[in-house]
Amino acid sequence: LEIGPGTPAFLMALRALGLTAEGLEANQDLFEIARRQGLTVTRGDLLVSPSTMLEQPFDVVIARNVFDALIVAGELQRPPAPRDVGRQALQQVARLTTSDGIIVLETAGGFPFTQADLRDADLEVREGTIGEGLLVLKRPSEASHRLAVRQRRGGRWPLFEGVYRAIANRWGPL
Repeated sequence: LEIGPGTPAFLMALRALGLTAEGLEANQDLFEIARRQGLTVTRGDLLVSPSTMLEQPFDVVIARNVFDALIVAGELQRPPAPRDVGRQALQQVARLTTSDGIIVLETAGGFPFTQADLRDADLEVREGTIGEGLLVLKRPSEASHRLAVRQRRGGRWPLFEGVYRAIANRWGPL
């Protein structure tokens, strides 16, 4: 899912590679451009995502410059958006992502959320920092999340040893 595909060059590139991709676009004109290109795009904004998208979350969610243009009550929030709006948007991105899914966020104006907000949304930073303007996040599954918490406390759950190895092999150490 690309949130805010704008002129949908990225979605078109994914389609050209044979990948299935969808968009969520708030701007009516940009939505129509994407639809004319034959792309699967839903009209709506991040803070009020359609329920069908929440019922079928995505393996990968990309939001490039969306946090620079958050819309609240029909009004564009000038960067940086208020922290409560940024936190709400971050939580919505997490809900749109499957367990063990990947999120890529990019911003030019700065992220309107903190490291604590990432933890509250149950997201792990895989690459980047909030200050860099580019983040690659992972939404851990419940099992891997419990295991990571247990690991940080210094103990291991023998039952999850195989799960931990599989996660470590795929994503690197927790």
